[in-house]
Amino acid sequence: HLPFRVQGVATAAEGLASVAREISALVVLDIGLPDGSGWDVLAAMKRDAAHAHVPVIVCTIEEERSLALARGACAFLPKPIDRERMAEAILRSARPVTATSPSKPPALNVA
Repeated sequence: HLPFRVQGVATAAEGLASVAREISALVVLDIGLPDGSGWDVLAAMKRDAAHAHVPVIVCTIEEERSLALARGACAFLPKPIDRERMAEAILRSARPVTATSPSKPPALNVA
């Protein structure tokens, strides 16, 4: 049992909205989103003092490790994603946060 709940979204706009309303332990971010670039989501998060500290794992089919880390991601996973490597990266990177209530643990946002 993981100490957070998964909050999945499908678009850049939904991802930013989810991060704004949730207490996030971590964001797993795809770069190819239907309504925009994951790079724009990452940049918006890092510009916002309220969310700049949230760790982001970038996942994409392109080999963009250097770019992801330079832009503030804590890790990079190339697609196709190995399940064990993903779990290890999540557990290593998620920041400890206190839940607002026992029934609503911190979110692991996936866009």
